[in-house]
Amino acid sequence: MATPNTRRNKDARSDDLYTTPFDAVHDIMRRESINGSIIDAGCGTGNIAEVVKQYCNNTTAVDLNDHGYGSTGVNFLQYENKHSNAISNPPFTLLEQFINQCLKITSDKVLIFCRVTALESAKRYESIYKDNPPSRIYYYVSRVSCSKGGLVKSDSSAVFYCWVVWDKKSKRKETISYWIDNRKGAKNV
Repeated sequence: MATPNTRRNKDARSDDLYTTPFDAVHDIMRRESINGSIIDAGCGTGNIAEVVKQYCNNTTAVDLNDHGYGSTGVNFLQYENKHSNAISNPPFTLLEQFINQCLKITSDKVLIFCRVTALESAKRYESIYKDNPPSRIYYYVSRVSCSKGGLVKSDSSAVFYCWVVWDKKSKRKETISYWIDNRKGAKNV
């Protein structure tokens, strides 16, 4: 996932590989029940898939680039296999396409880890949210740091992240917001 300064940042990765912390994946998996198969779209180094496997036995991981994990050389935007669920920290430059593709190939849930700015702009509203409003958004109380290039250690982050969830089986039409208190010592469900 790209940082807010990617377009200005000379050190930004051309493959948009910014890995999701294991804790962030546990955060969403403890809050959302997953039934059936799940695909990690754009799996990168496998951080998401490795945690998801602890909650769901039927997990597939794909990526266009070879980062040493999952089925590589797979262009997710042309992926046709159906899954019950999808989870992703999509490349920010392809955010809209990834979300729409996840919504197209799933029957149950789509879970997207992204920066909060992914929720704004008239273009995104028209291409994603107008006809497919998310069911739930989980905002982080404190900043989450995504490692650039799959490194384990990362610097602090100025980016405000969230999980955006589409529950396709839910009868509710409104989007409900929650907070994930990820401060040290916080008691979360």
